[in-house]
Amino acid sequence: MSQEVEVTAGPGPGPVRDAAAQLRADKQENIEADLQAWYSYSTTVAAKMSDDYALSQSHILNLMFQAGAKVIHSRNPNVYNAWLHRRADEVNDGLPKGERMKLSEIQEQYGEEYYELTDEQKFELMEGLMDDRDTNFKGARLTSRGRLKTLSSVMQNIEKQYAYLKLVCGIDAMSLIVRNDPSFHFDPISSGKTPFT
Repeated sequence: MSQEVEVTAGPGPGPVRDAAAQLRADKQENIEADLQAWYSYSTTVAAKMSDDYALSQSHILNLMFQAGAKVIHSRNPNVYNAWLHRRADEVNDGLPKGERMKLSEIQEQYGEEYYELTDEQKFELMEGLMDDRDTNFKGARLTSRGRLKTLSSVMQNIEKQYAYLKLVCGIDAMSLIVRNDPSFHFDPISSGKTPFT
């Protein structure tokens, strides 16, 4: 006993594609309208704060938008990473590079310990990881290679900011970096040239 199924042709690829394109266009239009409303609100808040705190509106806008960029680009820690960081330090303490355990091995061997942590221990782990990160970020790089890496990283960030200025404001900018410490040797560089790039 066979059943006959009636197959009807739906709209062809052209109408489907056109409908999808219209949906994308409508969505983009709504996004742009919401962004414009948000920007107008932001400039209103910046103007009020400018009056309240006797600072320029551009300074307030810079604080508003740069703080967001810093939050976006910062690494967010989590308890598991904090635990794994601490455990790796304990397990590999004093071992030469070739004999250290890999993270996957540590997870396999000690993974169950993580689930036995109390809330207080988790909090301490998070604080310890944040302290380590702060120390690494704020600590002086004493080697020439470390200083060059810092210089290169900062110059790349400056270049990105210059590109943003050019895109948004139509402003071209440049910088020149020279050393002020005779123990740190590098050739003077201008924007667009960084070591190791």
